[in-house]
Amino acid sequence: MSYKKDTLKEFNIITQEINEGKISPIYVLTGDEPYFVDRISSLIEKTVLTEEEKEFNQTILYGQDTNVKNIISLCTAYPMMAERQVIIIKEAQKLRNIKDFEIYLNHIMDSTILVLCLTESKLDSRTKFYKKLSKSPKCVIFESNQLSKDELPRWLINYFSLKGKKLSSSAAILMTENAGTGLRKLILEADKLLEADLGKTINSEDIENYIGISREFNTFELSNALSVRDADKVYKIVYFFGASPKQYPIQMTIGTLFYFFSRVEQICAEMSKGNSLELAAKNSGFYSIHGDYVKPYIDAVKNYSLLKLINIVSYISECDYKSKSNMRGNATDGELLTELVAKILT
Repeated sequence: MSYKKDTLKEFNIITQEINEGKISPIYVLTGDEPYFVDRISSLIEKTVLTEEEKEFNQTILYGQDTNVKNIISLCTAYPMMAERQVIIIKEAQKLRNIKDFEIYLNHIMDSTILVLCLTESKLDSRTKFYKKLSKSPKCVIFESNQLSKDELPRWLINYFSLKGKKLSSSAAILMTENAGTGLRKLILEADKLLEADLGKTINSEDIENYIGISREFNTFELSNALSVRDADKVYKIVYFFGASPKQYPIQMTIGTLFYFFSRVEQICAEMSKGNSLELAAKNSGFYSIHGDYVKPYIDAVKNYSLLKLINIVSYISECDYKSKSNMRGNATDGELLTELVAKILT
């Protein structure tokens, strides 16, 4: 079985199956988001065997310290005084000739739970080994993709909810805009807030006080200001970014703006086909046109034409190239951003 279309949905399915005792003999956990890979392997490590069984029947190795032949030898051994044994290979992407596991696929041991964790790496789906894995009912392939900027705030709100706290949507947006798409950093910041003596509801003021993220100067607020053509606020934020290039690196800002305006352009393109705003947003990957996160996209649709948006995406790409080459001349990051937003607002 191969799970890779919807990371959150399939993660929930796999963890539920493990908690219910429906364990597969082989798990191949891959992808560019290590958080979900860590969670699944940790769940197997903690729940499949009792503490007494783990002493003789649980083995955790690292790819760089072992080889496929040795792992297969461990897998084909029988557990000691237990029904199953667990073998977890972390950083399995460092194994040489991982495709040699194909031999083991011919005689999979039901009494062995093998977990291969490929950190920030993927198997080549074109190989015979991968195809054989994906066809086997005894193998689970889970591809852990990074969550999109749209999914992150909802996921974070749910994370806090599971911990008995309510995170406001504005606070979730503020945290995810600062942390990027990697969940490890986001979880570290979230746990700081959960450990603090705060009330049941955590808002953007708490984020500023405990995490140190400015509520006024961040990439989400920049996108928001651009969406409504608030030039005064736009230049204020860009000036602040330019004065603090280490805290607000230009590549992060450019990346956020490219993502934002590309999505707006996509919605406008869908509307040009005769679709309603709601249907165009849905076709572009949004669940709803309502909510704090979606509002700037909808505002931008109303304030920029499709032709202008095509030009804006081009301006952002040009700025990105300048920032990485000698084309910038003596221009600072702040000056490049100022030039970019001036083109966007013109």
